[in-house]
Amino acid sequence: MISPAVLTIAVAKGYGNAPIIGINALLAALILIKSPYKGDRKNYRPFTNYVINMLIQAIYLIVGFTKNP
Repeated sequence: MISPAVLTIAVAKGYGNAPIIGINALLAALILIKSPYKGDRKNYRPFTNYVINMLIQAIYLIVGFTKNP
């Protein structure tokens, strides 16, 4: 697992949100594949949380590339 210190250093860079987006994508895929929660609808909420988190991180990534905070 990637340590939080490494992620903190990576986020300080303009491209730093890319590893976080990748981790969230892997976790979202894992939830869809493994279905750790009972029932069909129980997996939608955690998956949606990961997707929303990826969208927010993508916005920060785009702002980081524009060099215009």
